[in-house]
Amino acid sequence: MEFHRHPQPEEQSEVKAELKVDIKVEEKKEPSRKGTLSLALQRIHAKLQSPTELLKLHLKHYHMSTEQFRRRTSALKLPKEIYDTYDQITKSCDACSKSKIAPSRAKVSGIRSEVFGELTFIDHGEVPINPQSKLQFLLLYDGAKTSLATACVVQNRSHPVTIPY
Repeated sequence: MEFHRHPQPEEQSEVKAELKVDIKVEEKKEPSRKGTLSLALQRIHAKLQSPTELLKLHLKHYHMSTEQFRRRTSALKLPKEIYDTYDQITKSCDACSKSKIAPSRAKVSGIRSEVFGELTFIDHGEVPINPQSKLQFLLLYDGAKTSLATACVVQNRSHPVTIPY
């Protein structure tokens, strides 16, 4: 047999009193960045917090610039503080401050010859001999295999004079 106990009037008032208690709802804090990263990334971040480790990287990679460091570590989700520290290291490096970055090399566009004798470049040139006269020439350059350059003196730049060469 089951007995069902009905609440007594005193017990009901206690329940109502409990309902009046204010419930404090804590605001959800944004998850920390460390909580969303894998353990391996957390270890990398911890290691790169050290200026000594950043200096070792800078020297090991032949005085790598800050821009290059950013490109190479873009997938690691590094905090801005690490990049700022690395930037300070590159600015304080004696070797980096003395040497200048080499200018970018010219990029040749256009025809790329692969067969010997195939002409890749033709141009006129002038060399001043004295204030009254200039030596005019036609430059021919074979870019395939030999890099042979030939120049012929021409009287002027007109087509009938230039084309026979």
